[in-house]
Amino acid sequence: LGAHVVHGVIHAPQVALVGFGSIHDEVLAIDGMIAIRRVVHATLAGDHRAFDGRVGAGFLGRLDTALVDVAASLDRHLSEVDHHPDDEEPTDARCS
Repeated sequence: LGAHVVHGVIHAPQVALVGFGSIHDEVLAIDGMIAIRRVVHATLAGDHRAFDGRVGAGFLGRLDTALVDVAASLDRHLSEVDHHPDDEEPTDARCS
């Protein structure tokens, strides 16, 4: 379970806080097709005296890119581990 979206409250001397909701399935439109993907929503609470919305949006964009890159790297790594050549059964040409 868990909340899909988390809105944090900052307290001095903090100037920002990133909240992550639960990872859950969500229906999305991808390249004109309907798809179900695992997603997590991130929110940013910030002191407007420290930075403005443009800076916060830029940070969330970079965070999104970094998390997608990590997920893609993990997927590649896990698929390589699943198909490692050393895990294959040796074959014996003499067996019929």
